[in-house]
Amino acid sequence: TGVGLASLAGAARRSHASAVTLAVAAALAAGVAIAVGSPPTAAVAAVVTAGAAMLAALAMSRRSGGSRRHAATLLAAGALVAVLAVPFAASVHVVARGSSNSGRPGFMPAAQVTTLSGYLRRHQGTARYELASSSVAKAGPLITRDGRPVLMLTSLYDRPLLTAGKLAAAVHAGRVRYILLGTGTCAARAARPCTPAVAWARSHAADVSRAAGLPNAGLLYHFNGAGS
Repeated sequence: TGVGLASLAGAARRSHASAVTLAVAAALAAGVAIAVGSPPTAAVAAVVTAGAAMLAALAMSRRSGGSRRHAATLLAAGALVAVLAVPFAASVHVVARGSSNSGRPGFMPAAQVTTLSGYLRRHQGTARYELASSSVAKAGPLITRDGRPVLMLTSLYDRPLLTAGKLAAAVHAGRVRYILLGTGTCAARAARPCTPAVAWARSHAADVSRAAGLPNAGLLYHFNGAGS
């Protein structure tokens, strides 16, 4: 789209046909964006305004005897607005609503993340890791907020990153005291079994979610024998 717009805008300075082609192409691109993206009403209004501005710029330039170069510049600006207004407004709409095609894996309300962070800071002691996590998505909000080391047990699709033996060694050495588990794919009746490290964590950790001030149980666990 960018290459086509720039090429037609340059040619519009020399050819009336190119100017018309640019206006038509911009209108078609905006129409497709409206049909596919269903953007907010403000975006549609912006496109209509840009289209009217393009036509007005051409008419004014011709009536006043202005240069074709000036008319082409105004036309290019209007076309740029027409083409980008819809995707821009749709992007703002998506960000404002927090929408995502992949859902909200690992989502945690901001207040809950703050509560969890405060509890861990008060109880982490000399542990190297803020906590361990059974999945990368689950720990995402906490990592974003604190930027502190987190020990990951699995990667995407529950691929193991750490053995049960290494996790046990880290716990016994006091390098990690807490873990985010939750339900997820490693629940009691899950189709896929837990990885060895997650299974070890489940059998050697106690649920302290309520003690941490979290609204629901089954999220934060404390490793048995890992200190307070």
